[in-house]
Amino acid sequence: MSRMSKERMDAALEQQKTISDADYAKVKAIAEIVRPLPSVIHKTPDDYGMTGWKDLYFSSDDGTPLEDWYIPAKGGENDKLVIFNHALPMCRAGFPGHLGAPWSNFDAVEIDFVIQYKHLTDAGYNVLTYDIRNHGNSSAANNGLSGIGQWE
Repeated sequence: MSRMSKERMDAALEQQKTISDADYAKVKAIAEIVRPLPSVIHKTPDDYGMTGWKDLYFSSDDGTPLEDWYIPAKGGENDKLVIFNHALPMCRAGFPGHLGAPWSNFDAVEIDFVIQYKHLTDAGYNVLTYDIRNHGNSSAANNGLSGIGQWE
């Protein structure tokens, strides 16, 4: 059942008939931002020879388990830490559009964040990076809606 009243829903459906196909596609794409297709972990720090990294888990404020990587600086841990957040519809590894559909339907490119972690760790920074809910290997919550970082 919708949260909209019947009258508002009827008015919205009438308005939808007046929107061009191109504008409807744009509106639909914008709406999909909050219910993204989960990206897969297509690379790990091992792919660039980083050592000593760990799979960790922590809970968001509402208890949703989030999976992350802690990657120590080359040469050993120190007090420098970069917390790396990913954009939508990506995950901590990046975006796997190069793997084909369904990700290539959004964009047929690979975005590789892991190489950036390599540059950061080589420069002496520890890196903590995680998947926000409904992305990568983190747990699903909110009926698949993304908080775009708000709940993490």
